[in-house]
Amino acid sequence: MGYTILPVQELLLCGFLSVSFAALPCQKAWEKSYGGDSSDAAASICRAGGSGFVFCGATRSRGAGGSDLWVVALNSQGDTVWTRVYGGDKDDSGKRIRSVGDGFIVLGETSSLAAYSQMWVLKLNTAGDTVWTRTFGGPNETRVGDIVCVDGGVCYTVASTTDFGAGGSDGWVIKLDSLGDSLWSRTYGSEQSDYLTCGCMVEGGDVLLCGYRGNVLSGGAFWFQRITDEGMAAWDRSYISCRAGNNVAVTGTIDGNFLAATTPCAVSSNRDCNTVLMRVDTLGDTTWTREFGMGGSNDLARAIVQSSDGAVFMIGATQSFGANGYDLWVTMTNQAGEETWSVLFGTAGDDHGRDACLTEEDDVVVAGETPGADGSSQDAWVLKLDYSSPSTHTVISAHTDERRRGARNEGWSDDTRLSQEVIYMQIFDIRGRRVSHVQKKRWARGDKVRNIAAGMGVYLIFDSAPAAQSRRMLQLRIR
Repeated sequence: MGYTILPVQELLLCGFLSVSFAALPCQKAWEKSYGGDSSDAAASICRAGGSGFVFCGATRSRGAGGSDLWVVALNSQGDTVWTRVYGGDKDDSGKRIRSVGDGFIVLGETSSLAAYSQMWVLKLNTAGDTVWTRTFGGPNETRVGDIVCVDGGVCYTVASTTDFGAGGSDGWVIKLDSLGDSLWSRTYGSEQSDYLTCGCMVEGGDVLLCGYRGNVLSGGAFWFQRITDEGMAAWDRSYISCRAGNNVAVTGTIDGNFLAATTPCAVSSNRDCNTVLMRVDTLGDTTWTREFGMGGSNDLARAIVQSSDGAVFMIGATQSFGANGYDLWVTMTNQAGEETWSVLFGTAGDDHGRDACLTEEDDVVVAGETPGADGSSQDAWVLKLDYSSPSTHTVISAHTDERRRGARNEGWSDDTRLSQEVIYMQIFDIRGRRVSHVQKKRWARGDKVRNIAAGMGVYLIFDSAPAAQSRRMLQLRIR
């Protein structure tokens, strides 16, 4: 099917028109769910050899009993290549998976291999067979967060422990060689409770660790800890208030700095929780901070990836808009942290994004969970969003820019009306950038749309009403 792309000048000549143009930077290529008759979920995903992927998580639909650590390899279209379960008759789960050249490193938790829950690290070959396995921890609480791997198969586990340290809970890092043996183990923190949940490599061999410190319920701070490859603390920073538990994400950027996201309030609190994205330089100084979300409920970021051209993708879940419950939420920004695009995927139940990776072409692959077919369980869920292939959408209607005629116009005309019922609207300009979003319990057909888009130009409206279950363009009637 052919498309005609018209310049902005031609669009501005019309108050009502129908054309096509490249609008949104990403388009869903495929989505697949995986699981059985019980609860199954994907927690982490990475690229496998060639053009495939592999995710880890937990399954109750198969295995030895309780939940089992679950790893599934996929081809480029999301079809299952192989699946493996690991564990015993108690609860075991996978939290992070990383590719290490000759296979994969999986970080998880196990209650089957000890009298209490412990950190569990497994090395798998490319077929999913176990090469080695290690457990770490004591009789008290261990919270597993992330694993950071470098060339040669050396990895750093990122966790928290109450078994040893300065007091309360402390951040805990173990450096492992390629055989899984511990090279060193260090704790980081203070007399209060400190938790490490994620990390990334720093140019030169250091590791940047992120988490939160203080009492999770009564308040704390977003915490960064930079360490050397020998585990020595380089610097320590605390930033904005953070009571978000494990809703912390970090990634290195293409310019050698870092992007980190958190939710500055407890999801269990009565407050509305938006996502905050921060850019931090190599010395720990914040260069900018941006806030994302509707403020109507909880907006959570759990992973960040950056494409080779600088586009930033935050992956998580939101209750603020979309279908009922949580919806998987993907937001794209430029390198300055300015939002350029946002999209939801979901059903009438709870849908979550947990992790993401990029293909060689900078397409985005997201892993999480979605309600199962019977509605009483959940399945692992993987979606691929094509970023490199431009998407085209039909413009049903456009708003005339009256300033080109010498008149003052601060947004939509007071005579612009909706042609059908709307619950939530996102408004995009001609380049596909979101310029406004408006939430209301319900707009009726014929309602006026007044001053909800800022600036001059042509605008489009998308509906995210639950009944649509996908983004839909609305026709405007301009009188």
